[in-house]
Amino acid sequence: MLKTSDFDASLAMVERANARPAVSAGNPADQRLEEGAADAALTEEANALLTELQDSELALLADNYPRIVNHIAALWTHPGPMRDYFRDLLFDRRGNRQGFPSPYLRAIRRLQDRFEARQ
Repeated sequence: MLKTSDFDASLAMVERANARPAVSAGNPADQRLEEGAADAALTEEANALLTELQDSELALLADNYPRIVNHIAALWTHPGPMRDYFRDLLFDRRGNRQGFPSPYLRAIRRLQDRFEARQ
């Protein structure tokens, strides 16, 4: 299980791995970030969460969207930031986003339900 005391270190690691130059605020398409190191491989925290939850939908999400699972793992023990991240994943705040294919959307919603059930 992830420890709350590890949150700052986990989040800093994810942020460093995802560090990229600023993008223009004008065109929503320009806000899409290029892939970085954290996009291709799961962190230790993400692997621990996969082991803890034993969920095939989470494993599917991890295979195709490791960056999202890394971020979820870093926030999992922090209710406020975790709820904000789920909201950002599920609702388009930038405009004209395509959204996730159904299997991944189901996986995110199932994770959100499991997260809320723990609170």
